[in-house]
Amino acid sequence: MTAKVTIKQLTEIDEQKSATALIMDWLIILAILGIVALWGNIVTFLTAFLVIARQQHALVVLNHDAAHRMLFKNIKINDLVGQWLTKRQRLNIS
Repeated sequence: MTAKVTIKQLTEIDEQKSATALIMDWLIILAILGIVALWGNIVTFLTAFLVIARQQHALVVLNHDAAHRMLFKNIKINDLVGQWLTKRQRLNIS
């Protein structure tokens, strides 16, 4: 019985959390780019490199959720956000 409750909780889509995570990831990336534009030195570049890499990883996690249709309840919005706001903008080294 506990396992069913846990599975139900894990598969429940929370659109507010999804949207908040997506917006925060992009706001952090934009803020870091702004900081680098204002104070372009080696420390800000290295910090930006690490922070943006972390945010790209967060976008990959959101893309994974979107691929399983677990980001938003509306499939069209889920796929659109998954393709254009999480997948296309990350650095692809393949």
